[in-house]
Parts: sequence; structure tokens; C-alpha cells
Amino acid sequence: MSLLHSITKHSSNALNKLPNRFTENGMFLKMGAVKRTPRNNSNSEIIETIKSYADKTPEVKEFVSHIGEMDPKYLGLALDTIELSNISLLTNNNINFLTKSNNNKSILSTILEALPKASKENPEALDLAQTVINNSDVRNSKYFLAKLFSFNISDMKELRPQFGAIKDFIPNLAKEILNPPNPISFEKNKNFFDFIQNIVSPESKAENIKRINKISQIIDKNSPREIQHPFYIDEFVKGDPKIINENLDYLPDLLTNAGYEGKTVDVSGFLTKNIHLK
Repeated sequence: MSLLHSITKHSSNALNKLPNRFTENGMFLKMGAVKRTPRNNSNSEIIETIKSYADKTPEVKEFVSHIGEMDPKYLGLALDTIELSNISLLTNNNINFLTKSNNNKSILSTILEALPKASKENPEALDLAQTVINNSDVRNSKYFLAKLFSFNISDMKELRPQFGAIKDFIPNLAKEILNPPNPISFEKNKNFFDFIQNIVSPESKAENIKRINKISQIIDKNSPREIQHPFYIDEFVKGDPKIINENLDYLPDLLTNAGYEGKTVDVSGFLTKNIHLK
């Protein structure tokens, strides 16, 4: 009778466990910028899968006892984090989410402990984390999560607009920084995180961050390929949105004329400082 119970319990766990979405296409993992389809599993499916990991992972077992405190929207992020912790890359710079640090906590434990509170007090940061996972490789996802949750993001409520604003730029940022991938160094992963950290700051205006994609598209559309116009995003996002809005209408013609003359335009300098062309 007990044997039958064990078999039934094991089978139930196996049926309720969703496939690891990072390895479902095999163990060969694409590096650099990737495109993952967001989860469409039900909350009950995700919770059952999370519980199936609790049997062998103490950090997950502890998280399950607090899962009701979390905004259900971010259960998928919790499962992604758990699944990432179960992937070991065959490189010397693998990030082990289960290794305990000097405070006797693993990276996985730090993230899972923070999720319930962050899901209610800084959901935009979690949206950003999910967007990074959906648009970059396993190593970059692990690096980003480890670095992001080394901060107390629940205390960063004043940065919620900036966290929310940069989300739409992540797919392009991943292509720009992570491609081509470097399998032996964290340099590109660090550059990716540092760029976002620099933009998500109190000095940055969320309205400007939301315009980054639009400005990039205007530059590409109105510039010959051989001319690279400098666009200093860290300077641009700190500018006065009103002045930028006034200058934006002039930008396409300015770039076109500069292209005819073979000149470059300091796009960020023009948008943030020059109200009218002279």
C-alpha cells in the first residue's frame, strides 16, 4: 500500500512538472540575444511545478511556504529563476545559484526571499527581470538576476517609473551588447547590467527612457550606413523632456542634411540643448 502511494505520488509530481523551458529544445543553448515566448501556463500549473522542485531544493521548499504572499503575476518569474538554478553551463564561468555565500545564503535563496515583497512594492523591477530573461541567454539571465537581487529592490520605489520605462528597450539592447557572444568572459554581461543600472537612476526621466527606441529608429531611417551619429543615451535620458520634445521634430531633417554633407550630428547634444537650429 505504501509502495503504491509512493509510485502514485511520484507519477503525480512528474505529470505536474512543466518542462524546463530553457532546455526543452535540447542541451545546446543559444548564446547572446535570444527570443523566448512568454509563459502561458496557468497559475496552478506553475505552482505545482514549483512544489515539485521543493522536494530536492530547500530554498524552494521555504519559498513554497510564502508563495501565497506573492502577486500571482510573477509566479512565472519565480519558476524561471528555479529552472535557471538547475542549469549548469559547461564553462569555467558558470554562475551557481545554489552555492552558499559567507552569509550562508545561496543566490536562489536571496532571490526567492525577495520576490513576494518586491512583487507588490516594485513590480516594474520584476517586469524588467522577466523581459531580460525572455530576450537573453541563460548566462546573461543568471548574471542579471544575481546582480539585480544583490540590491534591495523593494526599497527602490522611487525608481519604479525608470524600471518600467526601460523594459521596451531590452530586446534591442541585448542585440547591441550581447551579440556576438563571448563564452569565456562576463564582460558583455557586465556591460549589459551596468548600462541598465546607469539608466535606471533618479536623474533619468522615464519619459526620455521611453523615447530611446524612437530616437534610434529616426537615426537609422535618416542616416546613411557609413555615417555613425553619436547618441549618448546616458546624457539624453537626463535631459529636459520639454526641450527634447521641441527639438525632436527637427531631428530627421538635421540628420538627412548632415548625411548629404558627410557630417555627423551629436544627437543627444542636439536634443537636450539646442531648442532651434541656427
